[in-house]
Amino acid sequence: MKKLSKKLLALLLSVMMVVTLLPGTAFAEETKTENKDTVVKIFHTNDVHSRYNEATNSDGTLSRFGYAKFKTLVNNNRENADRVFVFDAGDTFHGQSFATLEQGKSIAKVLKAVGYNAMVAGNHDFNYGSATTTKLAKDAGVKLLGANVLNKKTGKIASGYKEYITYKVNDVKIGVFGLSTPETAYKTNPKNVSAIKFADPVKTAKSVVEKLRNKEDVDVVICLAHLGIDEASGANESYNVAAKVDGINLIIDGHSHSQLGDYHKVNNTLITSTGEYLETAGMVTITIDQYKNVDVQASSFKASDYNASMITNNEYVQSVIDSITAAQEPILNQVVASTPIELEGRREYVRTQETNLSRLITSAMLNETGADVAITNGGGIRASIDKGDITKGEAITVLPFGNYIVTVKVTGKELKEAIEHGLPEMVDGKIQSLACIAQVAGIEVTYNPEAPKGSRIVTITKNGKAIKDTDSFVVATNDFMATGGDDYTMLAQPVVNEFSALDEALINYISKIGSDGIKKIDEESPRVSIAK
Repeated sequence: MKKLSKKLLALLLSVMMVVTLLPGTAFAEETKTENKDTVVKIFHTNDVHSRYNEATNSDGTLSRFGYAKFKTLVNNNRENADRVFVFDAGDTFHGQSFATLEQGKSIAKVLKAVGYNAMVAGNHDFNYGSATTTKLAKDAGVKLLGANVLNKKTGKIASGYKEYITYKVNDVKIGVFGLSTPETAYKTNPKNVSAIKFADPVKTAKSVVEKLRNKEDVDVVICLAHLGIDEASGANESYNVAAKVDGINLIIDGHSHSQLGDYHKVNNTLITSTGEYLETAGMVTITIDQYKNVDVQASSFKASDYNASMITNNEYVQSVIDSITAAQEPILNQVVASTPIELEGRREYVRTQETNLSRLITSAMLNETGADVAITNGGGIRASIDKGDITKGEAITVLPFGNYIVTVKVTGKELKEAIEHGLPEMVDGKIQSLACIAQVAGIEVTYNPEAPKGSRIVTITKNGKAIKDTDSFVVATNDFMATGGDDYTMLAQPVVNEFSALDEALINYISKIGSDGIKKIDEESPRVSIAK
């Protein structure tokens, strides 16, 4: 009986061990299978240019989301994600009076309310000066990435910027770095970045990716880039970075105001962007399996696909916006003039030709200074003005960069070089958009857009008289261009005098000439036209 009991006991113990071990092992394997994938969602924006609020089309659909609806989009699409990030690819703190009245602090408050994690500085984010850029990012509670934003004296990463940051999600490590366009050196007032140097994006990216992959041992590399894909950007464009730098899984891009559909995959790097003004919001889903294989999928939400009522405003973000606008309202609503017609300032017009609004602005510059000629860049004109009363806020929105007018002395030869530099070309029968297009007053120009660059001017006269190389002129321009901005190096001459801000000069001028004067300028002959 004792022997039988021992054998039975031994048998029972064996069975128990098998029963104990097998289900546990099976359960562990099952759990691992269920949780093998790590899913990260990234919501992103770029080139918002302070379009903080929603806007609607005539049919009731949205034309842009605004930050309060963007926050709702983020909250409504978080499902199945182990971690959610919100990134911005630059040109965020500047653009409209909502931002400029407070030098970007209003936008910083909104970004903080939305909950952005990281951003890269666009060229226009430096418009208040490089020191202010870093303060705004700090106020917004975001990590400011700038691997190629260097202190000009030391050659090290500029104060307030991070070369890269890393995040841990489950057992996956993600590295994120930022690149700002070297074009910032002349696509903001050069004075704003006098202490900053922008290193080569490709060389910088190679160095950072090597650190992230080898030193930090990351599984995913993301680049926030304010580079764009404009051909004029040359080696600085995001395509060039993707083509020449191995190991970048994703580039979230800005600067060229391009949409997701404008991009193609390069060197296994997916590149995405959301156009401009929060007319589109981006979402990237990154899936990393148990073997660390990375899958990146980009999608977007187009505002015009939604009726305004389909997406509610996030209450907290909207309350922050409402508080800011209420404080600004008395200043912006001051009526300064009235116009009997719409004044055209849309991007597709002021960057391809002169408009009634560009003529008003350059005429205001002559009125302010008494100069011989006025030149301003079409890219500095940022909005139209509707028929009817004109408020101070509208004038600031048209000319939001805080530029002031200066006068410089140039020769006839230098004046011709400036005009030539600001003439657009024609490709496939279409005039190409040009941010540095010369909007003028005081001269008459005809040109051939199909001629080689450097020889497009057909005639250039002042009061009907041909301008000679040896002539001398006092030119009114903006302080941005007078320091070589938009590559107008020929205007980088000693300043003769300084005058009021462009928006102030415009307000004073339209108040002075009234509705009849505005209509007269609208009806005048073109100052710059294609030769017949």
